[in-house]
Order: sequence, then structure tokens, then C-alpha cells
Amino acid sequence: MEEFISIRGGLVILSIVTGIFLTFRKPKFGIIAFIILLFMRDGFFLLEFPAVYRVLHLPKVFGVLTLISWFIHRKGQPVQLPFQFWLMLLFFVVICLSRGLAGTSPFEAKPPQEFLKFCVLFFLIVNVIDTEKDLREVVWVLIMVSVCMVLYHYYHYKTGWRSIFVVPNFGTLNRNGFAITLASLVPFAYVFLRERRPILIKGLLAFSLFFFIVGIILTYSRGGFLALCIALASLILYDRSKARPIFLVLILSALIIPRLSEKYFNRISTIINYHQEASAMIRVATNKAALNMVKRHPLFGVGAGNFPYTFFDYTPDDLKKWVEPGINSHNLTLQVASETGIIGLVIFLLLVIKTLIDAMKLRKLCLQHGKFESLANIASALGIGLFTYFMALQTGQGAYYGYIHVFIPLTVAAKQIFHLEEVSGARET
Repeated sequence: MEEFISIRGGLVILSIVTGIFLTFRKPKFGIIAFIILLFMRDGFFLLEFPAVYRVLHLPKVFGVLTLISWFIHRKGQPVQLPFQFWLMLLFFVVICLSRGLAGTSPFEAKPPQEFLKFCVLFFLIVNVIDTEKDLREVVWVLIMVSVCMVLYHYYHYKTGWRSIFVVPNFGTLNRNGFAITLASLVPFAYVFLRERRPILIKGLLAFSLFFFIVGIILTYSRGGFLALCIALASLILYDRSKARPIFLVLILSALIIPRLSEKYFNRISTIINYHQEASAMIRVATNKAALNMVKRHPLFGVGAGNFPYTFFDYTPDDLKKWVEPGINSHNLTLQVASETGIIGLVIFLLLVIKTLIDAMKLRKLCLQHGKFESLANIASALGIGLFTYFMALQTGQGAYYGYIHVFIPLTVAAKQIFHLEEVSGARET
């Protein structure tokens, strides 16, 4: 508790009190607080002020307070329970069932506990975020929090002993996961940059876009590089004026590539010569172990979260020299398939694919109506961000507590907002 008896502790307490006050004034601020605590957990708070989670348990606190505030401000509005929410609950049941069938506790583990939090967050987002203004504010929070995280670590990179995230899993932050998160936010900065905004806002977005890319590069993450390529390629396909994103890529390349070290190019080149690189071969070994798990336990897998404790027994003998017990899966799809079986995989893929389709349909509908162009931009950013994150996580994990479960409810909320605005507009006419 001595952490609180300091200037930093005083600022944290002041922020908590302000957050609680704002949450009871309007529940959207509770969601914003939850997202800030989520995105800044591993890379900042657990390094600078771990008591936020280990003593105060603020994500749970703000989840409960937001739920109470929503109930107070609800004013008879119907409860929104979209199709994706039922898929989330069904996947939660499969997570618990897979663990129970594997002989492990269904609830006393990180995957079910963390995924349940995201189920609550999903419910809150789709029931609280009911205007485009609120949705845009949440997206801006995602952008600004991530920029602050990059600048925080860039400062240590420039003034400290380490290169930014070059040390694997420095502190509590996984550099691959951080790089992929930044890549998934590149579409938000770009799409908002295209809008008609004051020059200062455009400058802030351009600054954010630049440092997202710098942050990705300085992680030396091959998964992050792949995610960045997916994001940029998607933006080129998305933009009707292909010249704008291509011109942007050329400008950024001219600014960044000359400053890249030989070490970075050597790191990325291991994607081609992966047989000679240890971390790449670890991925090969864990992926083959995951496939063997699916063959032996096709319906419900080995149990959500049990991969690190069982995979060594499923690893081919010629690949065991690359791994040791305790390593996690390095492929999102295989993580779900091996730990929750084909049943869990079908539910999870349906959740993601349905949301991606919703994003594409929403963009088309908004553009057809003309007056919803701003919402169409948000839908585009959410769709591309979700696609980037999902595809990039084929080199990582994040099925139970990844940021993919933030993009999905925000997309569903955008769809609901469109229909609410459409109905409201029809009534006015």
C-alpha cells in the first residue's frame, strides 16, 4: 500500500475517483476506463503501478460500476443481445466444458476467468455505446492510449539501456502481441486521417500513424511486420483512390527504411529461412503438436489453457530439441482447435467471420444512404483492424483474452447505431 503514498499514487487515486464520478454520470466513461486499463495493463501499469490490478482490481471494479450505471441510466431501453453475444456465451461454455472433460478445473484458470470479463465487456459495449459520437470517442481512446504506450517505450529506447521491446517479453509485455495491436490500429489512424478535420487533428493522426509504424518496426517482431503488411494491403484495396494509400506507403518508406538497421532486415529475413532460426522452429513444433492434439481429441481438445502443460507429449520426436514444456501455441486457429476442439473452433470462427461480414455490409449500407459516411469510415476501420488482428494472430495467440474481443463488440455496436439512426430518420420523415 506504500505505493499510494506518493505523487504517482495520488494521481492514480485522483484518476480513479474521477473515473468513478464520470462512470455514474454516463456509463460510457466506465467502458473507456475499462479499455484504458486493458490496453495499458502489460506495457505500463504492471511495470509502473501494479497495485492497480493486484490490490485494487480496477478492471473488475469498473466493470461492476459500469453495469450499475447502465442499469440506472437505462430508462426502459430494450436490452441488446445480438447474435455475437450468444456466440460469446456459447464459446465460454465450451471453454469450461473442455477443461472439465480434460480433468482440470472448469473455472479456476486464466482462460475462463478472463474470457468471462470480455463477455461482460461485450454486453456493456453493445448496450451502452448507442450513438456515433460515443463510438467515435471510444475509438479515439484506443488510438491515443496506444500512441502514449509507444511514446512511453520509445522514451526508454532513447534514454535507457534497451532497444524497444527487443528483449523478448520485456517486463510484462509481449512484443509480438504489442506489434500486432499497433498494426491493427493503423487502419483507424489512416481512415480518420482521410476525413475532413482541422489541421491540428490531422497532424495528430499523422503523428499517431507514423509512431504506430515505428513502434511495430522497433519491436523486431516478424508477426508485427506481417500484420503491418496486411493492414497496408487492406487499406490499398479499401480506398477507392488507390493513389492515396500507395503515396502514403511510399512516403513512410522513404522516411523509415533508410533508418532501419541491418539487424532488423536479418530478423525479418528469417521468415524465408525459418529452418535455421530457433523461434521459427518453436512455432513449427507447437503447430504440429496442436495438429496432433486435434487428431486425438477432435471434439473438445485438451482443455482451454492446457496447451503449455501437455503439448510436449504431442510434439514429433524430431522437433522436441527445439522446445521444452511450458511453451504456448503460436497460432490462433490451432490454439482454439487444440484446446477447445472442432466445436470450439467452429464457434470462434463463426464469431469472427460474422463480424467481418457485418462490417462490410455496414460500410456498404452507410455509403448507400449518403448521410452515414462518417459511420461508414468507422465501420471500415473496425473491419480492417479486426481482419488485420485476426490474420496476424495466426502467428500468435489471443483467443480468450486478446483485443479481438474489443473490436468485435465495437463493430456490433456500430451496426446497431446505424439501424437506430435509420429508424430515427424514417420517423422524422
